[in-house]
Amino acid sequence: MNETVDSEMSGQRTASTGGAAASVAAGCSLRETTRPKASLRLHDEGLAVFSWGRGEDGQLGLGDTSDQDEPTYVDALRGVGVRQIACGSGHTVVLTVDGEVYTWGRGDDGRLGHGDNGWKYVPRITQSLAGQVVVQVTCGSYHTAAVTGNGDLYTWGGGMYGKLGHGNESGHSTPKRVEGLA
Repeated sequence: MNETVDSEMSGQRTASTGGAAASVAAGCSLRETTRPKASLRLHDEGLAVFSWGRGEDGQLGLGDTSDQDEPTYVDALRGVGVRQIACGSGHTVVLTVDGEVYTWGRGDDGRLGHGDNGWKYVPRITQSLAGQVVVQVTCGSYHTAAVTGNGDLYTWGGGMYGKLGHGNESGHSTPKRVEGLA
């Protein structure tokens, strides 16, 4: 794959040609139908994450809130073996081949799972899932979910309408196991 270095944004690479997309995820919003996109592309080192689109919430993982109109390499995930990616409304989640979860973007409602509502502009590991081997991740607009290798479901973020599955409408800023799915 050919790559060029963006001199104004140290450490970020822009894909210019070549490479096949292995997976793609696009977020959505009630305000608009075109939201940021993130793509996993085949790369010499395995799956690499490229992102582009509207970056106002930091969901592109490039360290700021700038928009990108072409796929840009997410350097913060260099050397991380990526298996899956999902995008919500303003946030992104990545699952690694080792079963670790990284999140970034808009942190409202605790949707990033870091124990606060802070926004993260680069991928950050979700520490509260340490010790769990996650096999699948997904995002809603304002919440995130992960399934572990032993079949446990963890959800976090905004709990409106009971969408986290914890028997109430409370939100959670760290992953919480959904009970009663046995």
